[in-house]
Amino acid sequence: MMKNKENQQVYNSDFIGYVEDPQLNDSGEMYSLRIRFKDHEIQDILNRYVTPRDEESGKGGNVYISVKKNAKGKWYCTVYNPKAKASSPPANDTSRAAKPASKPAQVDTEEDLPF
Repeated sequence: MMKNKENQQVYNSDFIGYVEDPQLNDSGEMYSLRIRFKDHEIQDILNRYVTPRDEESGKGGNVYISVKKNAKGKWYCTVYNPKAKASSPPANDTSRAAKPASKPAQVDTEEDLPF
């Protein structure tokens, strides 16, 4: 998130929907959140939110989805928009590429999976 010239908040993510209520274990602790997408929503996400791929290294081509809780306690999800104004590097800074504010660790192989 950053501010534009009019001092308004500009985000690098777009709201894509609410998350189903969390599933709780026997102790009442949350153990999972489930996100449901329709097939046309998945296609829209792939068409609009995939990060650019570097042809030399093969890196990129990712979609970053974040799950958050609003002030009223309702869970929702956002998707990082690499084309958003807040995602772009400053006009005079061409030395770095646009990156998400909170980027999850990149997993390239099955050995890197946490489970």
